[in-house]
Amino acid sequence: MNRNFYIVFLVLFAVGLSGCNTHRKLHITHDDIIKFALGFDYARINDTMYASDFELSNRQYKVFLDYLKVESPEKYAICAIDTDQWKNYAYAASLSKNYFRHPAFDRYPVCCISWEGANEYCKWLTQIANKNPGKLKVTFRLPTPTEWMLLLADPDKNGLDTGYPNGFDASTNCYGFNFYVIDSIANTAEDGGYFTVNVSAYKHNRYGIYNLNGNVAEMTSDKSICKGGGWHDSFTDCSYKVSKYYTLPSAEVGFRVVAIVH
Repeated sequence: MNRNFYIVFLVLFAVGLSGCNTHRKLHITHDDIIKFALGFDYARINDTMYASDFELSNRQYKVFLDYLKVESPEKYAICAIDTDQWKNYAYAASLSKNYFRHPAFDRYPVCCISWEGANEYCKWLTQIANKNPGKLKVTFRLPTPTEWMLLLADPDKNGLDTGYPNGFDASTNCYGFNFYVIDSIANTAEDGGYFTVNVSAYKHNRYGIYNLNGNVAEMTSDKSICKGGGWHDSFTDCSYKVSKYYTLPSAEVGFRVVAIVH
């Protein structure tokens, strides 16, 4: 079962520990409770906003779609995966058959979905997180373009936040993120980025966030703007300075969730 189903349980567990009468004094802070609730895979950006360390994975979105099939078939049609989008890329066309459903791709970023589908996922996650009245309130949603910029910890002069100077690891002759490599000096066999890669691939930034640049471009609350570029974008188009416009759904676009704590 997806971690998100345990959100309410973990919050109650954390709160319960703080009230236990034990011989050992427990120091459970509000921040501890939030980390329990979010499943630890969220980075604290400021007092109220946390961001997922990873782009949303196929496995996470599968749980959501399986729920909609039973509980809300009309929304399922809006949120379904358009796997035919992979057929737009000759060398990746075969992914249309197995990218979303095969377990080998569970930890790859979900893509080929609509902006409406991403927002419905966030609403669903918010409903699960807030089932217990009076407890911690969290709103999950897409970041605004401005909020997305806050996820960058140490962007370099090229607008990259990969953990490597200028998005290149000189020790391995590899780029530190997944983009469309046309530079002959790149070691693409080691990079492994011929299409999307695992959401935990490459180095994370100082906040613990992976793949802000490359892999899949990330939707924002502005339907017309995606940030960070993706596996089929050029080096420069993966800069935070660039706002890309895509026709959705697309195999080049996914999303990352932010959590607003009330």
